[in-house]
Amino acid sequence: MDLDSFDPGYESRKFSDFKVDAKLKNDITALNGCIDRVLEMVLILYITKRLEKRRKL
Repeated sequence: MDLDSFDPGYESRKFSDFKVDAKLKNDITALNGCIDRVLEMVLILYITKRLEKRRKL
């Protein structure tokens, strides 16, 4: 099989075919921000608990 002629279907499409609606894009951005904040809080809690355990020793 010739790899140059192989087209699974997505390579021939232009990026403009995949238009994302602006509201969905804003929702995804907001969700990413929320996930970042949650991960920061979990990391802070984890470090705090580790420090408390170390102080008790």
